[in-house]
Amino acid sequence: AIHFNANRNITIGGTEAYFSNEREKQLSEIFSRNVSDSLGIRNRGARHDSETWVGSLGWLRHLKCDSVLVEICYLTNDMDMANYDVVKAAGGLSASIKEIVLRKVPEIAQENTSIRSLRHREPVFQINRQFCIHPA
Repeated sequence: AIHFNANRNITIGGTEAYFSNEREKQLSEIFSRNVSDSLGIRNRGARHDSETWVGSLGWLRHLKCDSVLVEICYLTNDMDMANYDVVKAAGGLSASIKEIVLRKVPEIAQENTSIRSLRHREPVFQINRQFCIHPA
């Protein structure tokens, strides 16, 4: 899930990603790092869902697949908002997906089908026919 964060303390800013189990922690670290790098803002890192304001994110805990909640930046932080750019944020998300796919299933990287950009329709990176994301 992709969200934006907010806090009464306007000095708090950066990207963070929430997870509910240890398997998802590494995924959260990848998303948080890549999105914060793409925007040039602080990486607040992977955080367990018990650290949220509500105390837990039930939908993260009850899904049957790995999932994370990526908080792109803080709407209440002036520096985050000055650096926010939807294309850069999407690039960070895309880089994260690429890194996860190539890291989790390295043998897929040797195959020859494309994941394509929705905007420009050119191949973003190559993977096999069993995992292909393309425009509808």
